[in-house]
Amino acid sequence: MPFSQAVLHHLAGQYALAEQLYLRAIAARATSLGARHIDVGKSLNNLASLYSEQGKYAQVDRGSIMKKPAMLLSQAA
Repeated sequence: MPFSQAVLHHLAGQYALAEQLYLRAIAARATSLGARHIDVGKSLNNLASLYSEQGKYAQVDRGSIMKKPAMLLSQAA
């Protein structure tokens, strides 16, 4: 359940842990549901919100936000 844990850590201000859990959730959901599934989009939105709250605006860009989960998927293969 990385997604629900990510949300809890995000709300608690534990951003580094929340980021890692969001990335794991995105990678898992994209693998099982497909990259264009709405749940993947929701997870990406939460990750973008996390970055925005930290002032990491460059990472909120759609192109760069998709690179991290893709790297996780390639490393797992």
